[in-house]
Amino acid sequence: MIQPVYGLVDSMIYACRVHDMVLDLIRSLSSEENFVTVLNGMDHTSPSNTIRRLSLQICKENHIMAQATRRLQQARSVIVFPAAASLVSTLDSSRVLRVLDLEGCKLSQAVTSLKYLRNLHHLRYLGLHGTVIDGSTINIIEDICQLTEMRKLHIRLDKWNDKLLECLCKLGKMEHLFMYVKSGVRRSIGVLDAWVAPRHLRVLRTQLSTWFSTLPAWLNPSLLTDLPWLCIAVKELRQVDVTILGRLPAMSWLELEVDNVKLGILQGFVVGAGSFPSLIRCHFSQFVRPLVFQQGAMPRLRYLVIDQFHVPDTRGIASSDGGIDLGLGNLPSLQSVRVALLQEGAGAASDEDMRQAKAALRHAANAPQSSCAPNRYSKNGRRCAS
Repeated sequence: MIQPVYGLVDSMIYACRVHDMVLDLIRSLSSEENFVTVLNGMDHTSPSNTIRRLSLQICKENHIMAQATRRLQQARSVIVFPAAASLVSTLDSSRVLRVLDLEGCKLSQAVTSLKYLRNLHHLRYLGLHGTVIDGSTINIIEDICQLTEMRKLHIRLDKWNDKLLECLCKLGKMEHLFMYVKSGVRRSIGVLDAWVAPRHLRVLRTQLSTWFSTLPAWLNPSLLTDLPWLCIAVKELRQVDVTILGRLPAMSWLELEVDNVKLGILQGFVVGAGSFPSLIRCHFSQFVRPLVFQQGAMPRLRYLVIDQFHVPDTRGIASSDGGIDLGLGNLPSLQSVRVALLQEGAGAASDEDMRQAKAALRHAANAPQSSCAPNRYSKNGRRCAS
């Protein structure tokens, strides 16, 4: 009856769904029990006097719609679809709302109609994605600063606003933080260097919006004991930083982008025994040389992506049999390896260098594991020019 929806890369359950026939039954029972009220302009029966959960799907000028929007004093959850966006202002009487989802509703001309949000003291979830209110960015950020109980924040910026750092410093209970910049906007550098993450942080994804100058001091196991998801961009990375990250006990997903190619940092990195004990998926980007894995490192790693691997520097980690000694055989749970080769740039590689690098990487992925159970690998080498 209830079917799980699995992630494509980590096999974790991200959502649930039901069969269409079961969905029809749920809708029928929900209507009979007054569990949810759906207004879509097709049902001509009057809704119940008490509306707890409302799905407002279309706006039609009829008395049923008008009656429903006037009886929202006890509503706990309201979802408004774009076709009913003109009725958003009628929600000001819903003072006990816990969930308000306005995703996709074009509110660029109706920002003033959202002033009632500050009176929704019981609100636990607010969805404003795609509502086209970045025209009042400063005011919105100032309002966010007042939401000191906020646990999750997903925000896309047209450009960086200095007030946002001040705002983030006030949100001491933050658990999930996703930050993006508009496509084509250049990422800022160092604007989050002064930020100290809350101790309860569980998900941090900022690599699409800004660069940290160096690895933040608060990213260490003594301060963050329950951080399973980390996606950041760091301008300069050192071996000690890799060691520190490897001691984060709960981290299962890591996306780490560096700028070593542009900075001319030619050093390689080693992932030592016991590092990254819970990691399942790992994505390294713009390392001049890929990391070398020692036996006992990343015991649960299934998926490894190395992006923009600089081909001219593969000679420095070549093995005696002509392969590339990455130590992939030391990763007992590895199922998939994907490497994107970088041909151009300083000391550009020839086509023959590219061919040899691909062959060497395939050889490394096919190498027998050292005292480990058999594994299946997905080997993909692709040519990537910047």
